[in-house]
Amino acid sequence: MKALISVIVLIVSSIADAQNPLTLKGKVIDIDSNEPLPYAFISIKGKPIGTVTNADGEFEFHFATQYAEDTLLVSMLGYNSYLISLAEIKEYKNLKIRLAVRPVLLNEVVIVAKKIMPEEIVKRALKNIEKNYPTQPYLLSGFYRETHEENNRNVILVEAALDIYDSGYKKKALAEKVKLINSRSSKNYRNNLFSNTGVEKWNLAASALSHNPIKYRDRHISTSKKFTLDSALYYNDRLFYVISFLSYIPRFPNFERKNTLYIDAQSYAIYKYGWEEYAKNGKYSEIPWRISKESFYFSKRKRISTIYEFGECKGKMFLRYFDEKACDDIYNSKGDSVEFESLGHVTMVVTEIETENVKMEGNETMRLEQSIGAQAKEYNSEFWNNKKKIALVPLTRKQIKDLEWEMPLEEQFKNQTIKK
Repeated sequence: MKALISVIVLIVSSIADAQNPLTLKGKVIDIDSNEPLPYAFISIKGKPIGTVTNADGEFEFHFATQYAEDTLLVSMLGYNSYLISLAEIKEYKNLKIRLAVRPVLLNEVVIVAKKIMPEEIVKRALKNIEKNYPTQPYLLSGFYRETHEENNRNVILVEAALDIYDSGYKKKALAEKVKLINSRSSKNYRNNLFSNTGVEKWNLAASALSHNPIKYRDRHISTSKKFTLDSALYYNDRLFYVISFLSYIPRFPNFERKNTLYIDAQSYAIYKYGWEEYAKNGKYSEIPWRISKESFYFSKRKRISTIYEFGECKGKMFLRYFDEKACDDIYNSKGDSVEFESLGHVTMVVTEIETENVKMEGNETMRLEQSIGAQAKEYNSEFWNNKKKIALVPLTRKQIKDLEWEMPLEEQFKNQTIKK
C-alpha cells in the first residue's frame, strides 16, 4: 500500500511539474556598450517556442519542465549567438546575457557583391518563398500588445492572447483565421478626440497579418527597379545579405519608403523585412485625414517604422514577431496648430508553433471590423497569471510609470470597460 501511494504521489508530482512552467527572467545587453538589445530572440535550441526582449532588453521566458535539460539560445542579427545549458543556470530571475558583435570582413562583402547582383538575390528570395516557408497548415500561438502615446506619454495599453491558423504561404492562399483567446485593457487616458471615431474599427492585429510582406508578396519589392547591397551580417553562424531599396506611392508625392531585406546567403530565405516611411521634404508624408466626419481635427502622418522578422522551425521559416510604430501630429484646422504628437505602437510575438494535426478549435472569434481593445471582456486574472496559457513580453519601466500614475495596472484591468 505504501509503495502504491508513493507511485501515485510521484505521478501527481510529475503531472504538476509538467503543468507549471519554469520562468527565466533577465536582460540582454551589448557586451561592449552595455546598451540593452531590443527584440533579441530567446528560445530553446531546436524547439518551437520562444519570445523576444522588450525595448529595455528585458525578457520573461516561460517553458515546460521537460525542457529543463535543454539549451537556451539567445540570438540577434549581427551578434554572436549565446548558448548555455539550462541546467547550468543557477539564478533564473536575474540572468544578464551579453552579446558580442560578430563583424563581417570587408572582403567578404566585396566577394559577395562580385558573385551576385542584389537584384538577383532578391529575385531568388521571391522565387524560393514556397520552398522556404510552410505551404501546409500550421498554428501560431501569439502575444499581442498595443500602446498609444501622446506627447511621449503612454495613455493606453491593450494586450491579447491569440491563436492564428494559417493554410500556408501558397499563392492566393486564404487569409489567416484568428481566435481571440483573451484580452485586457488599461484605463483609457487617450485624448477624447478619439472617442466615437473610426479608431475603434482599426483591428491592428488583423492588419499586421494581412500585410505580411512575404506571404502576400509585397508590391513594393516587385515594383522596385533598383536594389543596393548595403552590407552582410551573421546570424547563428550563417551569412546574410542586407539589401535596401526605395519605393513610392504616386498619390502621395511627398512619400518615400526605405525598405531593407535580410536574406540568407545559402537558402535565400528572407529572415527580416523592415521599412521606414517618411516625407521626402518637410514633415508629412501623406495627405492629412480627418479624425471623424464632422471634426476639425486632422491626423498628419510623420513616419512609420515596421518590422517583420522570421525564424526557422523544422526546416521552414515562420513569423517570429511583428513590430510597428506610427507617428502622427494631431492638427487643429480651426486654430491652425498642432495639438499633440500621437504614437501608436503594435507588437505581436509568436510564442509557439504547431505544425502537426493542426486545426482551429471552434469558430473564428476575433471580429475583424473592431479593434481588439473594443473587444475586451470581463477581466480574467487567473488566465493572465497562468504562465502555461500566456507568455508575456514585459512592459518597459517607462510604460509602467506612465500608465500607473493613478492606479496599478492590475486594478485598471479589473475595471476595464466591457464592450457588448
